[in-house]
Amino acid sequence: METPRVSVVITTKDYARFLPQAIESVLRQSLASSHRELIVVDDGSVDDTAAVMKRFEGRVLYIYQENCGQAAALNAGLKVAGGEFVALLDADDYFYETKLEEVLRKFETHGHLGMVHHRLDVVNNEGSMTHTGPFRARLDEGWLGEQLIRYGGTWNAFVSAATSALTFPRSALEEILPIPESDFRTMADGYLVTQMALRRPIGAVHRSLGAYRVHGKNNWTVAALTPELIRLRYLRPLERVSELVQARVPASAAQIHVRQDRTYIEYRCLAEKMEGRFAGALKSFGLLVRALRRDSRIGRSHKLWRLLSTLMMLALPVSSYTRLRQWYTRNHFAYRLRTKLFATK
Repeated sequence: METPRVSVVITTKDYARFLPQAIESVLRQSLASSHRELIVVDDGSVDDTAAVMKRFEGRVLYIYQENCGQAAALNAGLKVAGGEFVALLDADDYFYETKLEEVLRKFETHGHLGMVHHRLDVVNNEGSMTHTGPFRARLDEGWLGEQLIRYGGTWNAFVSAATSALTFPRSALEEILPIPESDFRTMADGYLVTQMALRRPIGAVHRSLGAYRVHGKNNWTVAALTPELIRLRYLRPLERVSELVQARVPASAAQIHVRQDRTYIEYRCLAEKMEGRFAGALKSFGLLVRALRRDSRIGRSHKLWRLLSTLMMLALPVSSYTRLRQWYTRNHFAYRLRTKLFATK
């Protein structure tokens, strides 16, 4: 059997209703079927995922494991991936038809890249597009290690997209695998992105090659936020990935502080407010103001947006803020208005 050029790894947990579209989006790629393989890792689903996978027997390698988290699921898929390149896909997202061909073309024309990422269209449950992410007009590319160190050592240090926009050379992944499983039950792709940025230049395709689905149960849009959930899903992974970046850089390099990450500060501010620690929340807001003042990557209008959104978070009841955020995420007009008024080009 011919060695595939690209292995696509899908990780899933109770996403049987979305999984068929994700799988079909890979099977219908313009890249010849002999040049790709598809691996689905089921991280302990209790819905109809197993029944869904029977429809694809012979065309997809299906791996089931007890629920161990995203890092363990990715490690399991990456361990058996045989392709020269590995593309990641979340089970609730999907690729556009030419995605793999276009990403491969980027690798072929720009040697020694450690990763290629691209933009994603954000769609709702029914597949209708609300906007294109990320917010900034262009993704970051090139050598990003210095930028990573300067802005907190997390994946928020540069403009990138979600898991389903990431493709890596297998040879580069072997330098940083396995992903630490106890540290990254969620946000495991953040480990891959940050560690790769320290080692190799990053390439970008500045248009959408796939869709990211917002359906109310994504990590970033879950409605039932609690301080414990925020610390488990957001703050601790950000802290740990920053620590691992610090461990990788020379001792003579500048100290990396996760508090330089604006997103980390915003989530910390929310957790402190929910815990009734208003003095701590106000102190975190002060940290955000200083972080934005130092940030040369974005313009004044974008900084104003970040401050206004955080002030709304502090002023509104948590339930109202959560509903407002969910509404904004799904509202095409609101996003276009934000882009017109506040976007950094």
